[in-house]
Amino acid sequence: MTKDEACRLFSKEYIALAEKDKNIFAELVNRILQVNYIPCKKYNREIYTFYKDNEKLFQTYFFISDLDFGIELNLQVAYLKNIGNFNKMSLNKLESLILLVLRMLYQRLSQEITLSDEISVNYSDLHKELLTVKAIDDKIKKNTILEILKKYRSYNLIDYINFDFDEDTRIVIEPSVMLAVSFESMKDIVDKVESYKKGNKENEETDED
Repeated sequence: MTKDEACRLFSKEYIALAEKDKNIFAELVNRILQVNYIPCKKYNREIYTFYKDNEKLFQTYFFISDLDFGIELNLQVAYLKNIGNFNKMSLNKLESLILLVLRMLYQRLSQEITLSDEISVNYSDLHKELLTVKAIDDKIKKNTILEILKKYRSYNLIDYINFDFDEDTRIVIEPSVMLAVSFESMKDIVDKVESYKKGNKENEETDED
């Protein structure tokens, strides 16, 4: 599809929208631009459904700006990714390692429960896993980890309710983490963790969509 074709298709789809839906469309364009991922959860199920029902409209709109919009039906996540290398989020080594461990935990736990259930870990379990794979050491302060988790929460990669963060604080790992870190197997994730731990120069910083 060319951009001219995308413009024509978008115009056709947009004109057919009711006025109320045009306002919703504008709101949801801005929402997904802010967070990149919209998982289908109880509080935003209607939002996810609007993305799904109007997928072609969003696809053509974002395609014009070199952005890839889509719906991952198996994970029930609406997503927005860069087609080019623009405006990607830069992660330092520690941020990358924590994201990889979250992805590792999601894949491991998803084999034990169905996708319809929330996949979550206590903060203490996450911290233990980070120590186990040597993603962190005892010198890393808790506040440093919490700032990184806060960042990932803003992108709908995780969620949590207790902002005080004690050892029992429950962290929900969203299915969108599978799209943010798209490896084929657990071995690929473990290999990537090992690569970051070795401190290779090319891995000191990475980009995420």
